[in-house]
Amino acid sequence: MKTTDRIVTSLRARPLIAILRGVPERCIAPLGVALAEGGVTNIEVTFTDHDAARKLVLLRRALPDSVCVGAGTVTKQGRLEAALEAGAEFVVTPHAVPAVNALALQSGVPVVCGAMTPTEIAQGIEQGCRFIKLFPAAPLGPAYLKALFGPYPELEVFVVGGIGRGNLEAFMRAGALGAGVGGSLTDLDWENPDYAVVTSLATDLLAMIRDPYFRRLA
Repeated sequence: MKTTDRIVTSLRARPLIAILRGVPERCIAPLGVALAEGGVTNIEVTFTDHDAARKLVLLRRALPDSVCVGAGTVTKQGRLEAALEAGAEFVVTPHAVPAVNALALQSGVPVVCGAMTPTEIAQGIEQGCRFIKLFPAAPLGPAYLKALFGPYPELEVFVVGGIGRGNLEAFMRAGALGAGVGGSLTDLDWENPDYAVVTSLATDLLAMIRDPYFRRLA
């Protein structure tokens, strides 16, 4: 079992979270393997899927220990309990949920807490969350993110919502730690999935995230 510090290190070292939503159960393991082959070490299964806990278990079994598997869209305590039982190693929320944040942190599971406004960001920080998920990031834009570092210079932000190859560079320049990427990375033709495309795109996105050229200057 990974320690909290090891999971936090994974989120910081390779800060791309691949978001799996609506993936057929038969495709979940090969998709996870394709992402891992592209260098992804953090994969989120969204708990809006009715069989999310089962998918999380299948993903965990298929992947090496170097990959962290987490639960997303955790908006209530029941979802969190199911996620923890399935082996979730980190939790992502679309907004601050005090009961979820408290129980996850008490269980040693890092939370990427969803927020849009400064008030919501402050709530996530006050509730002990190390990371903030700026959502929905694309409509808010890189300038909005950059402005947040005035009052919150130490903020560690994952931008999520409409993120892809076309706008990731701008968000990294604005100061994002990393990104959560769903549809533009993980949506395939599930009747004839081309997993090589996922591996290639994951490699490209990680290169953009990790390149110092794209990062905010200290």
